[in-house]
Amino acid sequence: MNIPNFDIQTLTDADGKFTQEAYGFFQLLVIALQKNLSNESIITPQQSASNISSLNNGPANPNDYTGGVLYNNTVNKFMGNIGGTFQYFLTSPTGIISSADGGTGVDNGGFTLTLNENVTFAGGFDITFNTTGLSNITLPTSGTLVVLNSSPTFLSETLTNTTNQLVLGTTNTTTINSSAPSASRTITIPDALSSSNITLSTQGAVTQLTSITTGVSITGTSGIITTVSLTTAASTNAGAFIVTNPFYTSSSQVILVTAAYGTSTTGIPIATLLTTNPGSNQFTIDLFNLSTSAAFNGTILINFLIT
Repeated sequence: MNIPNFDIQTLTDADGKFTQEAYGFFQLLVIALQKNLSNESIITPQQSASNISSLNNGPANPNDYTGGVLYNNTVNKFMGNIGGTFQYFLTSPTGIISSADGGTGVDNGGFTLTLNENVTFAGGFDITFNTTGLSNITLPTSGTLVVLNSSPTFLSETLTNTTNQLVLGTTNTTTINSSAPSASRTITIPDALSSSNITLSTQGAVTQLTSITTGVSITGTSGIITTVSLTTAASTNAGAFIVTNPFYTSSSQVILVTAAYGTSTTGIPIATLLTTNPGSNQFTIDLFNLSTSAAFNGTILINFLIT
């Protein structure tokens, strides 16, 4: 810009107002600025040879070059010196973008991947998803997905296919074993009707001591009670005894069967349930010799089932 020379005169009078010379000065200043600015242009700095190089053959190691910007005319890309390492500038993508440039390296055929949040893959192995149809999968917040060829764990349940086991719980566990059958089997669980609970039978066994009136304690929804050795005469009541069982309640039903004689080989034993409940978790069994001619000569086996 050419700066003109001005003849500076008095610009204000004694009252502080612009003089006629001041008006003339500002008019000349505006004219000079308009004239000089119209002749101005913007000059950009030019890169020297030390700051830009042309990579005609795409060298193996661009970092051997000095400067801030490189141009590789083999791939038609510019490179910038970022932290001492030359990296390609991001340009408008055309064609297949390599994985090194942030792409997939393959033609995706117009298919897209939509992400609402960040995704991080940990580990050094490839991942392949095989789908057989339209899929919508909801993943848990944490944990391990089921693996078909191992023993999967569902919260506190573990299925083990090699030993035919179902393990329930994590600390105090319940293990359900299934012996391998000679052929495939189907187990059908019946309708529980009005009850939503089905309890598997837990069998117990106990032997009575002292006399037929001596009470016994046994745990289980089914089991066998072996009485003391008896010599009860024909058509005679042998006696009654109390059975204490935690599975028995006032609303329970008890089925009694004397299908085996134990050591006794004579007489006809029959066990009945008395209607009186002697106490909590208790019921009373009465034993009778139904034979009209033979007495008992040993122990009697009484089978029970609590429902």
